[in-house]
Amino acid sequence: MTFILLLWKYRDKKYYRMFLSDRISFYILFIGIIFLFSMFIFATFGHNTTNEDSARYVISALLQGEAATLAIVLSLTLIAIQQISSSYSIRLMEVFKKSPDFWILSVFYIVSIFYQTWVLKQIQPSSELSLVSIIFPNMESRIVFSISLGIVSFSLLLPYTWNTIELLKPSTPIKILLDKISSNDFPSSTGINPFTRNLKSLAPFLPIYDIIIASIKNNDYATASFGISQLQLKVEEMYFDLFEKNHILYSDNFHFLLSYYEQIEKIGIIAINNNENDVIFDSIESLTTTYISFVEKGFAISHFNPMKQIMKIGVACSNKNLEYEVIHSVESLEKILSTLAGSKSNNSMKEITITVAAIQIIYESCLANGQFAPCRKVGDILNSHLNYNYDYMYI
Repeated sequence: MTFILLLWKYRDKKYYRMFLSDRISFYILFIGIIFLFSMFIFATFGHNTTNEDSARYVISALLQGEAATLAIVLSLTLIAIQQISSSYSIRLMEVFKKSPDFWILSVFYIVSIFYQTWVLKQIQPSSELSLVSIIFPNMESRIVFSISLGIVSFSLLLPYTWNTIELLKPSTPIKILLDKISSNDFPSSTGINPFTRNLKSLAPFLPIYDIIIASIKNNDYATASFGISQLQLKVEEMYFDLFEKNHILYSDNFHFLLSYYEQIEKIGIIAINNNENDVIFDSIESLTTTYISFVEKGFAISHFNPMKQIMKIGVACSNKNLEYEVIHSVESLEKILSTLAGSKSNNSMKEITITVAAIQIIYESCLANGQFAPCRKVGDILNSHLNYNYDYMYI
């Protein structure tokens, strides 16, 4: 029992980032422990010989039970997968199709049913004279092995059910899909037309964007927030990885960053239309935090910055009279402005100008919509930053 509990703990800890070989190893280990445990019970408390009628009845009952269980479990699983895919993204089908749990359970049940059917056919009153199995030398061993297979088959439903329930949570496919994406998925796009380049930059992340957008429409803030935060971490990780490989601040490989900014802007606009204020804050914060982390590490790319996207979200919030969200977008731009002011990047002046221009556009939108609180906030920000002697700016 201690081994089983340790095994269960191992499974839970490794679930999210478990590769195919790890999952198969887990099931092999699980099947081995349950099988040895059942054989030990039979060897310790069982009889040396089994009545042919009893053996035939038990194995027949196991066969019917396993067949019925397999049919019910697979039917319910397919229905659940169809429901979650239609609710979030049809692209999730690939995640479920490649999950080893479904195939391991199916194959094990089919093998078990075939073997038990073969043993059942051999049980005769004169079983000592029946055909000798290649695996076991006597009928008693085959009967015990068949019953042990039944025990293992039903025991497999425990990890299978747990894994399937976890897999049906929208946050789990997000984790699995992001784990599969690497910087190698974004080769240089030199010589490729812009449409194809943008599609290649967007494709690996499309299922995650679909899940986040569907979560917003389903009022599932927890999943949307989780997806945005995990996406941000992945983009930062890939950016730093690509920089280390290229050792330059600009490369065609980095177009995925622009796609990321544009998709987060889209998510923010959808959140505004669905009155998901928390997701609006998360979208703005994600764009701001990502860019600031690049600037602080000296990796800022003037070609790919999120000021335009933050500005569009701020203007959309202004048009919906969401003053707190407008103020948050302005404060986020102020954070970027302060970070750029302390940056030694050669492009910092250009990016400062872009940031101030974005703040001005939000200010004009607020002024047109009669939102004076954000206007005052913008005025305070611009006045405070005039102390940096940005003489070239038009304010």
